[in-house]
Amino acid sequence: MPDDVRRSIAERANGAIAVDAQDGLFDQIIEEGDLEAVLEEREQRKVARGNAAKRFKEKDTEARAFINQLGLGEDATVRCGRFRIRVTRTPGRSVAFDTAPGTRMTITPLG
Repeated sequence: MPDDVRRSIAERANGAIAVDAQDGLFDQIIEEGDLEAVLEEREQRKVARGNAAKRFKEKDTEARAFINQLGLGEDATVRCGRFRIRVTRTPGRSVAFDTAPGTRMTITPLG
């Protein structure tokens, strides 16, 4: 995790970053240390997950570009080390679906 993110989280937790009082003027405030600790750890892991996803996407893009350079034809299957690479073409299609009612919860850090 980058130091600036770690510092930012710590500063928010210690109250060093000012939060606009008008932004949450009507917010109900609860004092629950265990919940706050869980939320802080959740935020740290969310940032770590985002960084890991970014690194994965970079390597995935690199691997796909490398494979495309090999010029494999449609419906090709090859092996490279412990990996099987299969290239198939899929036609476009129309997709429609229904959603079920539910409850939406958002958790966002302040500041």
